[in-house]
Parts: sequence; structure tokens; C-alpha cells
Amino acid sequence: ASRFRASLDDAHWCESVGAYCDTGDLSPDPAGRVPLAAAPRNAYGWPLVEHRGYVSLFPLLLGILRPSSPRVGSLLALMESEEDLLGPGGLRSLSPRDPMYGRGDDYWTGPTWININFLALRALNTKY
Repeated sequence: ASRFRASLDDAHWCESVGAYCDTGDLSPDPAGRVPLAAAPRNAYGWPLVEHRGYVSLFPLLLGILRPSSPRVGSLLALMESEEDLLGPGGLRSLSPRDPMYGRGDDYWTGPTWININFLALRALNTKY
């Protein structure tokens, strides 16, 4: 489990966001996302996709992070930020500051997704 946690941090932790980020090749778009060449890189050199949303929280939501992890404080701050994830109905799926917020069908990029809120409450009440 320790090696997995270390690998997770190496592959997905993004210091500039203060959260876990997905990796991938996103082409620049008119919505203002960071061009791929300027995207932060992980320990393997892969580009990190800087979206603040539920995907940023999964290691905490699923209880993978130890309560003593230096990452916990940053993730809790992200969850408590009304400018990012904390909305009137609970945790948002994606920060409203993100260019992808509310685009398309609004399913993954909109206000709240109840499943994530259940996971957050369970993690906060039982582990953190």
C-alpha cells in the first residue's frame, strides 16, 4: 500500500493546484485551458490536467490517504473553498472558476453530484 500511495502522489499530485489531477493530452481550446506545452508535469513527465473537482479528491474520499498525509490539509481547504468546490448544495463536481464548468450537458461539470457528497461525508466522519 505504501508503494501505491507513493506512485499515486508521483503520478497525480499537482503542487500548483494543491490537489490530485488527472493526466492526459488535452489540446488547447478557446475556453482558456493551459496549452499542453505549459501544463505542469508529474514525476514521469506526463502533463497534469489542472481541473479542481471531484477527481481531485478521490484519494481522500476513498480513505486511501492516511490522516497524517501532508496532502490532507490542502484537499480539505479545496473542499471548504466557496470559490472552488463548496456550493450551496454541497460539493460541486467542478470549480466554477474552471473554463469547463457548466459546459455541455452539465452532468460532470455542473453544480453538485450527490454520490461525491456521500463519499465526502463518509470520509470526513470516519477517517479525517
